[in-house]
Amino acid sequence: MLVYKNLKRFLFYNINASKKRGISAIVYYIKGDLLQDSINKLLYLPKIKVKLIIFLSKALKDAKTRY
Repeated sequence: MLVYKNLKRFLFYNINASKKRGISAIVYYIKGDLLQDSINKLLYLPKIKVKLIIFLSKALKDAKTRY
């Protein structure tokens, strides 16, 4: 864990999975204050606006790609 959770801020997450590569999950905050309306309009965030909380990943071995 990189930072502690703040219950007063919006929490975001991304989850990715691929049979060829593996599985990953990212949980983060957005730096600064956001209103609910502006959250619905977010499509792309530069790295400088993201405060990473936790990052998890698991590469799949060859045998597990065939499940």
